[in-house]
Amino acid sequence: MFSRILIFLFTFSTIVINAQITKGKVHYTISIEPFDSKKIDSLANSPSIKKANMRKWMKDFLKNNEDVTSILSFTNNEALYMLEEKMQLDEKKVNLSRIIAGGKNKFYTNTTTKEYFKQVEIGELLRVEMKPFDWKITQETKTIGKYICYKATATKETENSRGLHKKTTTAWFTPTIPVNFGPKEYFGLPGLILEIIEDKKSIKATKITLNTTEKITIKRPTKGKKMTQEEYDEMGRDFFKNLDRRRN
Repeated sequence: MFSRILIFLFTFSTIVINAQITKGKVHYTISIEPFDSKKIDSLANSPSIKKANMRKWMKDFLKNNEDVTSILSFTNNEALYMLEEKMQLDEKKVNLSRIIAGGKNKFYTNTTTKEYFKQVEIGELLRVEMKPFDWKITQETKTIGKYICYKATATKETENSRGLHKKTTTAWFTPTIPVNFGPKEYFGLPGLILEIIEDKKSIKATKITLNTTEKITIKRPTKGKKMTQEEYDEMGRDFFKNLDRRRN
């Protein structure tokens, strides 16, 4: 019942406020809770990692999780999310936070054409569809900056080399900015998503600029083979199967 009321208010506020909010830019900081030394040693010394240089690489990789910045640019009906350009260019170190933030991937949403996809590069360019989360909106609130935000949660079943597992995502969104956008693949709530919390990672808005004088042009990614999320997941499973065969 509460979520229906909120969606009604969102629809009403969209009609009223959209005339005022025509574009914006959000800077997010991506953080990862540091792994303790025991966890790092356990992962790096896994029986599947047999070479000493690979174990050292894994330790360095898990330790290097400095915060990174990403940017969401949006208009009334379009949004594009990507890592801050200077961080895309800094490839001297493999940063776990940068990978979590999306790396070189671009995430595009269009509420008019109902296009939701990410452009990824894994040897070739792909445009992979993004499916909306099944959000459950709660009455719990908190303030981020000057915005009152509501809590929403979603649970998805994901699959990796260890099998199926459920992952719960918490989003904090503000109906004060009535757009359906958010960072990465997180969208579809009645208000801009200002924070995502998932496992050890967090994506939090640190700077919000609305109706900036800067011209904002959303460039829809056009290059890359179209692929469903299921096809992309299958590609990932095949990759890890081949990797296991090489190790053995």
